[in-house]
Amino acid sequence: MPNTNVNIVIRSVQHFDGLEPERVEQKAEGCLEKTPFGWTLTYLEGEETGMGGTRTTLELAENRVTLTRAGEVSSQMIFEAGGIHTSDYQTPYGVLPLEVHTHSLGAEMSQKGGRVALCYHIRLGPQQSGRTELSLEVTSGGKREEEEI
Repeated sequence: MPNTNVNIVIRSVQHFDGLEPERVEQKAEGCLEKTPFGWTLTYLEGEETGMGGTRTTLELAENRVTLTRAGEVSSQMIFEAGGIHTSDYQTPYGVLPLEVHTHSLGAEMSQKGGRVALCYHIRLGPQQSGRTELSLEVTSGGKREEEEI
């Protein structure tokens, strides 16, 4: 099955104790591909995320989402409902251990698009982040060429 150019709306809400939730929304164009195990969604991060030019790939499989970032910041996060996964978070300043606690995940995808929803906590080195709710809405029709991603 050929790759599909897609439009992606990425929304995140971070909840920290005692603070107002921090909301971020960005739009991206990317590529959606059917694989033997599910779907792969790839896009470039925008400058507003602080990771401009970083290539983000989500591998969507049954009951599992793997998010991989490659660029100035590199990491891999594995999300499975109720699961805890550890990996390395590589920055220009060094490597930190990354621990992901997934509370919930949902993903529905077809060649025409779909959605991904995640709720999780991250521990980066000794720092506990707040709870993050991440959602991606994917629709066919992006213009970005496959070679650019």
